[in-house]
Amino acid sequence: MRDTGTGLTLLVLLTCSACAVDERVVSVPDNELIESMPGAAGSANAAGSAGASGSDVGSAPLTLTWPPAQDHLLAINTERGCVLRRDASLACWGDPLSDLTRLPPPEGRFTHLSAMVAAACGLREDGTIACWDDLELNGTPAPSGVFARMDVGVQLGCGIALDGNGTCWGRNVEMSQLPAGSYRAVGAGRRSVCGIDAAGALLCRGEIRTPPGGGPFAVLSVGDGEACALREDRTLACWGNGGPGEPTDGSDPTKISWGQAIPPPGEFVFVATGAVHSCALRADGEAVCWGAGKSNGDCQANVDACGMSLPPPGPFVEIAAGLTNTCALRPDRSVTCWGSNTGNRSTPPPGPQ
Repeated sequence: MRDTGTGLTLLVLLTCSACAVDERVVSVPDNELIESMPGAAGSANAAGSAGASGSDVGSAPLTLTWPPAQDHLLAINTERGCVLRRDASLACWGDPLSDLTRLPPPEGRFTHLSAMVAAACGLREDGTIACWDDLELNGTPAPSGVFARMDVGVQLGCGIALDGNGTCWGRNVEMSQLPAGSYRAVGAGRRSVCGIDAAGALLCRGEIRTPPGGGPFAVLSVGDGEACALREDRTLACWGNGGPGEPTDGSDPTKISWGQAIPPPGEFVFVATGAVHSCALRADGEAVCWGAGKSNGDCQANVDACGMSLPPPGPFVEIAAGLTNTCALRPDRSVTCWGSNTGNRSTPPPGPQ
């Protein structure tokens, strides 16, 4: 799809490394709290289903957890962004391209969101999948049934059933179907899928075939042509387009290599991959981004001038990387976006949601 804000033909995916619906606490693996994040709770608070009682999910500030819970409250695609409100309904913004085949965001209560270049999907409280913008994922509707996890890519979607088995749908699914097994995380790209199995090992199929070693892994994010995963020790590994040995200035023939698969050192608690940039959150909720978008300028002429890799001060509890913009969720449930604002894609509703 051509991005009307840059003139570039790029594809984008948001991922399935997740965060809880009601409350998050940053903690090290032995459950000791990391107090460096402003507003961090003084004790761990187990996250429950947002709709278990059919009531509001609560007013407590959102905080990070480690390992993270497995539900995204925030997702953005090329034209639109959506976030879950306190009552688990959708608040969306942006200006999707005029197309009568696009559907508006549905009503109802959701526990998890995922987005792709021209579509978005959510897990309802009953575990079924509902999609909007593009109703069908490249001509293939989402499967029926109940799922524990779900992620949509540019030409693929994948879900994890209640028994842990992974299933994918969409184009090129024959080359990108996960092998049989039990999974705790799944991510879908353009023609690639990856999963973290029950033992913490990474498995990939399709174009992104060779994930790094050194696990076990806990969090996964698959982008258009690159992927990143957080190990259980919170170090970050990335692979695919824009990796070591490739240009970091978009000078490759396809202009998609911007260093988006060369992560910074350190420890992180959340990661999101877009089309040509990636972002992660440190334990204090501050965002770090890399890849394209390292300056603010003429975004239409140069994707590196779109500014999506220049995050403002946090803290944040979740981050989503799109094509030419980035959005992040603050502890008070307000959304902050930066980068291109074509079609109001970086203008979320004001205030806490």
